[in-house]
Amino acid sequence: MRLDHHNIVQLVGYCYETHHKPMLHNEETIYAEETNRVLCFEYMRNGSLQKHISEECDGLDWHTRYEIIKGTCEGLKYLHEGFKEPIYHMDLKPDNILLDKNMMPKLADFGLSKLYDGEQSMITQSLAGTINNIIRDVVAQGSDQRDYHAVHDENPSLMGPLRSISENIERVENEYSDEEDDPLPGVEGLRITGEAFPGRELQVSGYSINGTTSCKFEWVRHLEDGSQKFIEGARQPIYLVTADDVDTILAVEVQPLDDRERKGGIVKVYANEERKIPCDPETKELIKQTLSVGHVSYEVLLPAVPVLETWEPAVLAVTRKGYSIKCNGQRGVVATETFQQYMAISIPCGRPTEFSLQSADGDEYSLKPAENSQSRDTIVLILRAFRMQVHDEMKCRLLRRLERRLGASKLE
Repeated sequence: MRLDHHNIVQLVGYCYETHHKPMLHNEETIYAEETNRVLCFEYMRNGSLQKHISEECDGLDWHTRYEIIKGTCEGLKYLHEGFKEPIYHMDLKPDNILLDKNMMPKLADFGLSKLYDGEQSMITQSLAGTINNIIRDVVAQGSDQRDYHAVHDENPSLMGPLRSISENIERVENEYSDEEDDPLPGVEGLRITGEAFPGRELQVSGYSINGTTSCKFEWVRHLEDGSQKFIEGARQPIYLVTADDVDTILAVEVQPLDDRERKGGIVKVYANEERKIPCDPETKELIKQTLSVGHVSYEVLLPAVPVLETWEPAVLAVTRKGYSIKCNGQRGVVATETFQQYMAISIPCGRPTEFSLQSADGDEYSLKPAENSQSRDTIVLILRAFRMQVHDEMKCRLLRRLERRLGASKLE
């Protein structure tokens, strides 16, 4: 709301709506507050700069390119110098530079922005060279010698700033030209050690070459439909396998870096010899036995109300039809749900012992196993097995109904 500049996307308004949602507490229905927030910004008719410097675009004329570069720089200057505490955008890229109906550039998306006072220092690898890359893309895309002379004839005053930009880019390139022959940082012998079962740790190891001083890690799951999903928060060489990894192909992507902030090629290595992550034999047999019996109970801990950092004892009872959560104290039965296809059984990122249950209606319950109970991953796998069993039974019933209808139609 403080930003007021013609090269900054303007906030038009916001919505802050609070309504009350019924929930059960101590066998009584109470109403808890639920808040929704929406931000509304001015409409930018020509979309992002990325669209106009892509390969599919025919290119922009020199005057428009210069105005985009100039406006972007003026917007940044306003952020850095327009307040007592400088504002750093932290995510400057063509996707976050929007263009209005007159192709005026405006900086957008301040979700990663930060305020810094004079006593703070800032170290970042994402800002260096970003504005130079944008300038290079804008100037170079779709340009040729004919465009250059046309702009020179139309407005010679533009050539000074453009030539200065070009010279600065060339100077930076020359500074690093002597380093181009140096091999980029890399790793050799990359491998994953450890047992690829839920609840066990995997560790990445390898040999640094060509001056590698550090590495970036990204753990990723390859799904049955051919897609891949990077695992939130999994950016360390050590990874704890969870129930979410079962029946997926697990891998890690490693990018080596050196002390000059140069990036080497990404190296990928797969866990479990590029096979799906299985359950260990003991857990698989336990799931089979539990499904055969048809019910099971676990001692768990449930966040106390209203202080979420405090946990109280509870019992999670599971049957073929659904589950219930009952506290040992005055709260009594907290939830009773039937298994449905869209009921979520999830494992939150960065919490090695917790899991959550979310009903089809959106009610969510955070739980973690008590000290002498089964592990978090075992409980989650058993819950998912019961849910899948109910889903399969529903499919069978629907198929039988369909077969009976088709049979009746043939008789008619």
